[in-house]
Amino acid sequence: MEFNWLDGFVEAEYYAAGVRLRVGERPPAQVRALAPAGGLVTAWNPWGERCDEAANRQADARLQARLRALALPHWPGRCRSPDGRWDEPGWLLGIADTAALDALADAFGQRGVLAWAVGREARLRLYPRLDETAPQSTRLTRVMDTPFCDWVACPRP
Repeated sequence: MEFNWLDGFVEAEYYAAGVRLRVGERPPAQVRALAPAGGLVTAWNPWGERCDEAANRQADARLQARLRALALPHWPGRCRSPDGRWDEPGWLLGIADTAALDALADAFGQRGVLAWAVGREARLRLYPRLDETAPQSTRLTRVMDTPFCDWVACPRP
């Protein structure tokens, strides 16, 4: 079966602070202690296109530099598919401003991030390309109806 990025984000496993975060559930106490409001973002494989390890590590180094420049607290995290075929290091961020989180995702070509507000469940913030929003896309319609998913307009094609 062909990989579908929409299903991939919904079904993915997210980890930070040694514990698993689940879409639609409040982050575990270990995560909330670091980031009461936060997000999980990666710079690997922009727009879901596999890159070699060297390119991914360079992108991650640029993301880390940006996080330091913005003085955003961050800790190692990970996002992976349940079957382990898609596995990306990422960063748990202490960030409450979803617009700033969206800007980071856009700057590093990400199709989505995991985010939560203080005391709230973790939600997916997804950034479809404009050509993927056509009404005839049944997969998009199904995922758009998935609870705990927020669709954010993305300026890049």
